[in-house]
Amino acid sequence: MGEKGKDPVCGREVDKEGAIGSSEYRGNIFYFCSLGCKIEFDRAPAEYICQGKEGENGNYV
Repeated sequence: MGEKGKDPVCGREVDKEGAIGSSEYRGNIFYFCSLGCKIEFDRAPAEYICQGKEGENGNYV
């Protein structure tokens, strides 16, 4: 099993190697379970980050 991350939009656990996509925001990489979640995040990343989500490096942004 690969390294896990959490989709910042829906909160699902995502295998980083098998993620549908990823986006970088403020120096953090976020992984997504679906294209819909990635599109939603890319539209307004601050809406999801301000909810206390963390990036790949574990920092809350």
